[in-house]
Amino acid sequence: MRRSTQMQRARKCLRKVFAGIRFTPSATTSAYGEPASMPPYSNMLATFSTDADEASLTNLLKELEGKLGDSPDLRRQGTVMMDIDLLEYGGERRHHDDWQRSYVKKLQRLLLLTSYLLFFSFALLGQARAESGTVLLGKAIEYYQGRKYHESILAFEKLRQHYQLNPRFTAYLGFSYYKESQYEEAVACLTESIPQLTAYSPLEQAVYLYACAESHFYLSDYEQALPYYEQALPLTSGLDAADIHYHLAFCYYLQPDLVPADTLAPDTIAADTLISKPSTAHFLTANRLYKEAAALKPLSPLHAARLSQTTTMLRALIKQEE
Repeated sequence: MRRSTQMQRARKCLRKVFAGIRFTPSATTSAYGEPASMPPYSNMLATFSTDADEASLTNLLKELEGKLGDSPDLRRQGTVMMDIDLLEYGGERRHHDDWQRSYVKKLQRLLLLTSYLLFFSFALLGQARAESGTVLLGKAIEYYQGRKYHESILAFEKLRQHYQLNPRFTAYLGFSYYKESQYEEAVACLTESIPQLTAYSPLEQAVYLYACAESHFYLSDYEQALPYYEQALPLTSGLDAADIHYHLAFCYYLQPDLVPADTLAPDTIAADTLISKPSTAHFLTANRLYKEAAALKPLSPLHAARLSQTTTMLRALIKQEE
């Protein structure tokens, strides 16, 4: 397997586990303490925040090594498929010998540099590379706006190998993953970016909140989906609001022990105060909103199907509540 491919796999695995993780570019070096005939190593540093204790974190990194093909048997044969070491935890350094290696010092300087790229974009890098990065960013945005989400992902991920995207571009990447049904990657990007997007328009925020909620929903993480649906709801109206109520209904229906948010007033759920189950209440509201939209113009096949489904669900659920 090519080293570059293996490093890409490692970055992808780590991004799924640690939201907001930042990576340096990779550096190729000879194997320390090994014969000159040994193939070179690719090295990379990363920084992230976690609530995990050090022992749990170390075990997790070892599990990731195994997922990436590493094993004791291969190491005995002189093959290292992946080695992930925790160099610093809680401000205290580990593996002190590694810190003295020249490539670690170089990568450490690069990692420090990338932490300043959030608002200063490509300006701190060399002019030629800055121009290359700017061109690629322009292509990534063009792909995103043109709804070429697969191409958008490839471009933004290539940028992420060298730069830290700002929150809006991270949200673009997350939405692209959502549209490509890569829900775990979508959740990772959108969860990171959404708290930093409060200055943007309510309509734009609603798009990212809904995409994050939907991604959780399709991963069957109904409890995690709820707060994103509920944050998006007051920012929407019409069919968009109907779709949120539709999915909220199924969250509560599929996981009946979920408790509605206190901030969601009963009259925004359903006018019928005799309805006690949140799933029934949300189905009622979704059904009403779909009917109101249908009275104005024909529904799309998707929304027509949802109107029919909410009607069918309500017949059974209201009968249960009587």
